[in-house]
Amino acid sequence: MSSLLVTYGCGVAGSVGVELAGMVDGCRTHRGCLPKVYTRPYFLCLRLLLALIAGILPVASGVTNNMVAIQLGGSAQAILLALQHRRTPPGGRESNSGPSGSRKSADKRARQPDEDSDDATTTGYG
Repeated sequence: MSSLLVTYGCGVAGSVGVELAGMVDGCRTHRGCLPKVYTRPYFLCLRLLLALIAGILPVASGVTNNMVAIQLGGSAQAILLALQHRRTPPGGRESNSGPSGSRKSADKRARQPDEDSDDATTTGYG
């Protein structure tokens, strides 16, 4: 039980470390001032919740090495960002609930001609 708690704590620490590094980077890009987003209570609560959830990732993976647990905890934010900004595979259908926001914009993109072909009836053979 205590090893699971240590693994969980390492995952949380990894996630908090990534968040602190992002905060420092934000201060550097804003000329030494803390970005406004870090002063909002809901943002801080969501980031704390993310860090607590990130601790579950190494425990669920069955990691026994603490350094790997820290790395998995730190990668939780990158994993969520990748899921948030996922791309449609070539030839696949695009989700209407993605970052574009509305079905109207998805329909507009679907009506645009393909840049690779001059004519929709061209088969590419001879």
